[in-house]
Amino acid sequence: MATGKSTRKAVAKRTALKRPLVKGTAVKRSASKRAPVKRSASVTRAFQANLERVYTAFHDPRLREIWLPGAPMQVERSTDGKSMTVTWTLGNSRVEVSFKADGPNSSAVEVEHSKLSGAEAVAAQKAYWDAGLERLNAWLAAARPQ
Repeated sequence: MATGKSTRKAVAKRTALKRPLVKGTAVKRSASKRAPVKRSASVTRAFQANLERVYTAFHDPRLREIWLPGAPMQVERSTDGKSMTVTWTLGNSRVEVSFKADGPNSSAVEVEHSKLSGAEAVAAQKAYWDAGLERLNAWLAAARPQ
């Protein structure tokens, strides 16, 4: 049987866990234990084309229209051959595109579409970018310099 002294210690210990450690500070408590919802779609693709061709296909609006027709995007910032930051005007999300040379005639692109509204938007944008990058790959192969 517990004595009065040990019961008081147990109550004091539980109470101390709920109190701020420093006077005037608040204790942060998690409202939920659920995993956070992922709000970005990421797609990476390798191309058998040099970095300059791939970057130009993204950056030049006329070329981009060939493989990504009607894309509601506005280029905010770009670093030649390295990266682009784009505002996706439909839904006001953001697209970060990174370019990497994997050799003289091969390169890779990573597209990170963030600030999406939820799981359905993430799945839709992942499918959209997968299909778009596949069209870019086909266009690059068909337009390959001889």
